[in-house]
Amino acid sequence: MEKAIKKRKEIMKHSIKDISDKRYQFIHEQEKSWDEETDEYKVDHGLIIDKLGDEILQNLQRHFDDLEFDFIFDELTKLGQAPSLIYDDNGHFAISSVGFQSVSLDDMPEDFEATMFIEAKHFADTPKEALKIYIFDTE
Repeated sequence: MEKAIKKRKEIMKHSIKDISDKRYQFIHEQEKSWDEETDEYKVDHGLIIDKLGDEILQNLQRHFDDLEFDFIFDELTKLGQAPSLIYDDNGHFAISSVGFQSVSLDDMPEDFEATMFIEAKHFADTPKEALKIYIFDTE
């Protein structure tokens, strides 16, 4: 039974990764089609990119309890979200993408400042519970 559950979880992750890879291929193809002279894309996959993004998010929500924290967090960043894990020094965690931070100008990590706004209702006792609040928050 344990083996079957583990296999089902791996199939879910693989399915989400496949959709994510397909979405990235559409993004890459669209980016390659940028025309400097007209300032327009020759290929516009915006609608399909958005549809696949919605499908990924729905799958992350539907299978949330069976997926690992880092997998969900990573997939959210691939969707263009910028979630930040916050700890309040009192045993509570929150995830927020609302705030201000300096922007890194290259691919290397660098010092930065951040200011986040987090409502009290978004705090939880564990990072995974905080992620659940974040991913299901519809406001």
